[in-house]
Amino acid sequence: MPKKKKTGVGQAGGVDWMAGLGPDYDKAYERGLRKAAERLKDTVAFGGTDTPRGYNKTYWKTGKDRDGDEILILHFGTPSAAVLDILNYPKKWTLDCIEFIQVLRWCAQYHALGQEAFNKLGGINSFKLSYHETTGLRGRQLYLRSRKRDAFDCVDALTNRKTPSGVILSTTAQEDEFLESVPIGSRVMWSDSHPDAEDTDFENENTLKIGPDEYVAHPFGILSAQELREEMATPEDEDDRDEAKRDAYIRRNLFIKEIEWYARS
Repeated sequence: MPKKKKTGVGQAGGVDWMAGLGPDYDKAYERGLRKAAERLKDTVAFGGTDTPRGYNKTYWKTGKDRDGDEILILHFGTPSAAVLDILNYPKKWTLDCIEFIQVLRWCAQYHALGQEAFNKLGGINSFKLSYHETTGLRGRQLYLRSRKRDAFDCVDALTNRKTPSGVILSTTAQEDEFLESVPIGSRVMWSDSHPDAEDTDFENENTLKIGPDEYVAHPFGILSAQELREEMATPEDEDDRDEAKRDAYIRRNLFIKEIEWYARS
């Protein structure tokens, strides 16, 4: 972990981990994703359904979204200061896999937009971290299916229109080949269809693609697609599962359920 310097950056204090804005937005965005992923992957705790929420109460308060789910709402400072605070003091935080992805996307936007433009995304009581309506984050296209052998439907984010895509990925080899064409910064969600996984914290694992066959998956870290499958196929109470049994479990139960292309600004 990088040693913290007492430089006092803006209201957040500590180090500006997103410094180094480049002239090319997409390159800056992807650098921001990676820098944030490497900074936070081993320092933010995993917050599942039974885990008390950890966050910095100086910047955030809790609230409810339209579905009644708990969200975090900025009540002090600026969006950039609050996001920098997460990067500087990550051990205060617990996040589940989808919240972790949303924080990484905020970090990438900050890195690419710069402080002034990022702060225009929201403010006190309007800048929110939510499961489905996080401030400043937009989808473009969502591919989704219910079962391993189903074809994906494609949902357009602007029109919400669903159309059949014709894409069927029934083997890990087919999944890996398709993932080569998925842009960096996209969300890929693997699902475990085994009955014992239902309603557990790891029934679905949301990941963010940060490089060729590199996915950040909280709390597992940065892994390849196959490494993630192996993590999901290994029981929590075992250090390892017999390789043949593990591979059979992957073939029968694990599959990509959702792939989402995101807007970057």
